[in-house]
Amino acid sequence: MDTLAIIRDKAERLAQLLPKSGILSVVRHIEMAERHFDVARRDAESDLFVDVIYRANHTFEGILREAYAILAGQDSSGKSAYEIEQYLSKNAVFQDRVMDLFTNYRSKWRNPSTHDHVATFSESEAFLAILSVTLFSGILMDQMIACLAFEQQQRRLAIKTDELRKVVIQHSGEPILDRVTFLLQTFAADPSLPAMDTEIEFVAAVRAFLSTVEPNIELVEEPILRDSMGTLRPDLLLRQGKEVLVVELKRYRRWTIDNQRTAFDQVRRYVDAAQAIGGILVLLPSKDAVQTDERYYQVLSEIIDDDKMIVTVRIPPRSKTVQPGSQEGLR
Repeated sequence: MDTLAIIRDKAERLAQLLPKSGILSVVRHIEMAERHFDVARRDAESDLFVDVIYRANHTFEGILREAYAILAGQDSSGKSAYEIEQYLSKNAVFQDRVMDLFTNYRSKWRNPSTHDHVATFSESEAFLAILSVTLFSGILMDQMIACLAFEQQQRRLAIKTDELRKVVIQHSGEPILDRVTFLLQTFAADPSLPAMDTEIEFVAAVRAFLSTVEPNIELVEEPILRDSMGTLRPDLLLRQGKEVLVVELKRYRRWTIDNQRTAFDQVRRYVDAAQAIGGILVLLPSKDAVQTDERYYQVLSEIIDDDKMIVTVRIPPRSKTVQPGSQEGLR
């Protein structure tokens, strides 16, 4: 796995969503940290391991400034690194996983190297610092991409919110499972939907859509659930009154029955852990999805208990004219 290539891809996507960002400079610091690390090992120049830490710290500070601008909507100019760190750590800006990685890097590498001018670092410590700041940057970039994708989708919906809500009102008397299934079909089959490179953007766009057209439904992103086998994180948990619904969103390049069944089993586990009335699995093709002759999107419903159901909505690759398919029950 080429972690640097992954980071570059995320940074380039961020730069597309927000051209004025300085995210590519952050990646440059990671590249230089890796270069210093390689030279230090090759030439036995242990002092360069300190330079690795300094470059990693520049990465840390840079990604925080970008996050401050995107996630907090604040101008970072004139702000010290300490002020930005304090704001981000105390105002619940970060997702849980991001906060854990932030705290770890700050305590293990950022603070010791900043406040101790005679600090030295070994090869192992430099290696851990690069991995830590790269992991932190990558996961934080995911949150930043999701934020920008959410805002992008909200802007796209702004011109037709009233029209969409009128359609929603026509289905207001239906059970939440039927209503949300209809909404997700409407979302996924929209031919004007921008191409999304990642599931992160897919989830963000769905959140924006549902919160816009059905503001009375509470949305929780990646709730933590537990069952006898461990911790679970479905993409979305929807709640209205006492009714709970889980939603899982997947992109696919090549669709197979086996892949769908695996995803279905995953949703079933979520439904049980959340004590939900049902679940919805939405399968959206990636931009480079293998083309088929399908012309209709598929909606399949399967009863898993007497009072629970999972609905699968699969959209075929978009080169063909896609029309609503009939609901088909499975036994």
